[in-house]
Amino acid sequence: MLWLDDLEFYVGAGGLSRHQVAALLAGNGHHRVIVATLRTAEEDRLAAAGEDETIRQVHRDVQAVLGLAHRIFLERTFTAAERSRAGELAGEDPRIADALAHAGTYGIAEYLACGPRLLQEWENAWSRGAHPRGAALISAAVDLRRAGYLTGAPVQLLEEAHTAYLEARGGARLRPETMEEAWRWATEVRQAGNPLLQPAEADRVEVFDYLLDVTQRHSPAGRHVPAEVVTAALGYADASQAADLAATAYGDGRYQLAATAYRQALASNIDQHGPDHPDALTSRSDLALVLWALGRPAESETENRTVLRTRTRLLGPDHPDTLTSRGNLASGPMGAGPID
Repeated sequence: MLWLDDLEFYVGAGGLSRHQVAALLAGNGHHRVIVATLRTAEEDRLAAAGEDETIRQVHRDVQAVLGLAHRIFLERTFTAAERSRAGELAGEDPRIADALAHAGTYGIAEYLACGPRLLQEWENAWSRGAHPRGAALISAAVDLRRAGYLTGAPVQLLEEAHTAYLEARGGARLRPETMEEAWRWATEVRQAGNPLLQPAEADRVEVFDYLLDVTQRHSPAGRHVPAEVVTAALGYADASQAADLAATAYGDGRYQLAATAYRQALASNIDQHGPDHPDALTSRSDLALVLWALGRPAESETENRTVLRTRTRLLGPDHPDTLTSRGNLASGPMGAGPID
């Protein structure tokens, strides 16, 4: 069995493709089953990206992989029968008994994973003289994930972005701790076995998922991550990360922000791979889509024509990517027309 926890980190640019999944499962000695986890919020983000005909090829590849899956939805709360079976074990394990007592508010599995306790710590940390700077670091980490920065937040980025959250809650009036104290508190492993911010490689940290899930559930529609936080993230983003930030901004209807991020992804891909590389062409196609949404059809057509000319030259007129580019151009206000 191949286990892929948090599937969103294994699909996308350079990730698993439909053909690779088939190869992993084919033949003697290969994996017999692939099991993966994917939160509904992440699947919604990926699914929304795949609904538009003009979306990036990478998102179509993601949808092809997800289309292979047999979905098993895990409810947050146990059924009556499951609670009954857990009750049979409660006498032997006080942790299960404690979780059952809170089953009406939290899922038993979430409670056992200490999510609510860490959430309470985060909320209490905003109190004056407690750990308000640490709480602000966590807020910034949560919002960076919500904005589409999926690969762990750089420590330096969090130190830059957290200031806005701290100031919004009172700033110096909260008597915030030093940065060193804030990091010590945020990354401390609790008795339950988890920190609020998990250190990752290359001076990055990952926020405890429960905090992200709760924030997403309780964020009203239209309450987006502050634009200045997304802009700060772009200062640390490579081409792939910039494209992820852009895709989220586009899905939220924040087209100017998406255009800025897609332009950065395009420039990075050109610098790294050259203007004819597939990733550069994908970024250019994405930018064309946003320009059209911004009401700039002439610029959108120019980008689409550039992609179509290049793909026709490199791949031929009948290649699927070339046909996709032609469809993108045809959906614009001026029609396909002759290729320059």
